[in-house]
Amino acid sequence: MRASLPFLLVLLPTAVHLAVYGALPAEPLGWVYLGAMSALALLAAGWLSWQTRRIASLGERDELTGLFNRRRFEADLRREVLRSERQHYRLSLAFLDIDHFKGIVERHGQAEADSVLRRMAAVLGRSVRDGVDSAYRLGGDRFAAIMPDVDEQGATVVLDRIWGKTGSDELPLPRYGAGLSMGLVARQPGEASATFLKRAEELLVGTQRAKRRASVAPPASQAPAPIDSQPKPPPSSGED
Repeated sequence: MRASLPFLLVLLPTAVHLAVYGALPAEPLGWVYLGAMSALALLAAGWLSWQTRRIASLGERDELTGLFNRRRFEADLRREVLRSERQHYRLSLAFLDIDHFKGIVERHGQAEADSVLRRMAAVLGRSVRDGVDSAYRLGGDRFAAIMPDVDEQGATVVLDRIWGKTGSDELPLPRYGAGLSMGLVARQPGEASATFLKRAEELLVGTQRAKRRASVAPPASQAPAPIDSQPKPPPSSGED
């Protein structure tokens, strides 16, 4: 139907003319008029098609960063899981969170925090495989990457690339007192998209909890000494 639409639009002015006047134009000027109307109809159809695609694309993009949004992420994940199951290829999923992002907002303001998010999105977009992987902002400071046809070891290369940018001018998180947590999982055969997603989220949350525990651990000088090296009380004095 789509392939025949331009042809139908070309015929539309002629069909309307026949319906109104009951005959084709007798003068050359009439044919020029019909040709002009057909060209305008084609231009209008092209503009409408472009606008439709543009609106659909905007509905799948994060306004701040330009990455795909959560809606697109959920649709892509379901599709890639089905393809992975049917075609028996590997599939990896990564989650990334900016640590202490709220502190950036409180200390530097929302505009600067938005700049950090855009930098994070740019690094993520450049690090994944072009035309193969997909990068997403899921909301807030959480990002994701779907990496088809690659196992966990291969996907680690992508995350190492991102980690290598942390602290550089491209992604100066330490400058803001922030860091980056990442969780990476490879899909298991027969694993549903919901289970796959949950494993990745749990791994990311576990990473963040471990970081928080480490950040509140007492310094080594204040930590309890091992049992076998605890100070022993002095021997009690006996009678001579």
